[in-house]
Amino acid sequence: MYSTPAARLISRTVHLRSIFALAAVIIATFLFVPYSHGVDSPAKTGAARTVRVGIYETKPLAYSDKDGLAHGFFVDMLNRIAEKEQWNVQYVAGTWQEGLDRLKSDRIDLVLCIGYTEERDKYMDFPKEFLLLDWGLIFKSKGSEITSLLDLEGKSVSALKGDVYLTGFKELVRQFNVNVKIQEVDQYPEVFKAVESGAAAAGVNGNLYGMLNDAGLNLEQTPIIFTPVKLGYAVNEGKNGDLIEALDRNIAGMKEDKTSIYHRELENLLGKKASTIPKEAYWVLSGVTAALLLAIGFIALLRRQVAAKTDHLKIEIDERRKAEKDLRESNEILHLSYAPLTHIHVHQGGNSHREPCTSSQREFSGDGWHTGISNGR
Repeated sequence: MYSTPAARLISRTVHLRSIFALAAVIIATFLFVPYSHGVDSPAKTGAARTVRVGIYETKPLAYSDKDGLAHGFFVDMLNRIAEKEQWNVQYVAGTWQEGLDRLKSDRIDLVLCIGYTEERDKYMDFPKEFLLLDWGLIFKSKGSEITSLLDLEGKSVSALKGDVYLTGFKELVRQFNVNVKIQEVDQYPEVFKAVESGAAAAGVNGNLYGMLNDAGLNLEQTPIIFTPVKLGYAVNEGKNGDLIEALDRNIAGMKEDKTSIYHRELENLLGKKASTIPKEAYWVLSGVTAALLLAIGFIALLRRQVAAKTDHLKIEIDERRKAEKDLRESNEILHLSYAPLTHIHVHQGGNSHREPCTSSQREFSGDGWHTGISNGR
């Protein structure tokens, strides 16, 4: 087939190279394809785990754009963790309440930018690590005279349905016995729209959201603050424990590394050179909350004492009025009984006439006389 020695040499060389190439493929297959028993895990096989995440409108903390792409501080942190953990994150946009409902029915695996509360902890699992500290705040229109909780009496207040700050606000007005009309909306931006349009006198929102979104709006903060919370992630209770473990591990690592994306994005978010929100802020808010609760308790105690005093005074007033009435009736009887006699009616022999009393007649009426006493009234 090959006419020259050179041709035969080339043919043998190509054949040997083909054999070596085939052998290399076979060896590589045995060396790099892992062998495992049972269900493969992403850590072992490199297969990405799908994590469905509920996202709602709370820009710039978390939001989706017009193309449906997720953005925001919490999204950036989760995407970085997902990259390290080999997760395939699918964001499911909706309202805050829709996200909670989807989590409860296992239609999503995770919710973000959620505040921890003891009530939520009954049906959700939270990582120990959180990303931000925040608290509730009342916003009003510029020029409004609302400066205290009592100024909200009888007014309409807009708030996000199912929000942790709405829960805290309801408890606050209940403790202070302030009657307000709550207007529940589906997204945080609607809270501000209601206040700006005049549909509500005030709005309940988070401090961070307000601080990052009130530019250009005809709104201003009030001194009314309440409900300090830790913002982070949550899963359905008893499920997706591996997500909780990975979140705790990665968030702790990002916080410890001062050059991490967490600190860089936090600085960009707040617009100031601060690696984190000072821990003192949480303690100050906790102190304010504790002082507020003490004040509420003190006011409640005073109200009970005043109510008890009022009831006692009412009973005492009623008793005095009754005593005064009895005294007046006794005086009238005594007056009638001891008033000076001025005339008597004399009946004798079928005739009757009225004549002035003599001194003796005032003391005595003789036998055979029928005397009618009159004091001239």
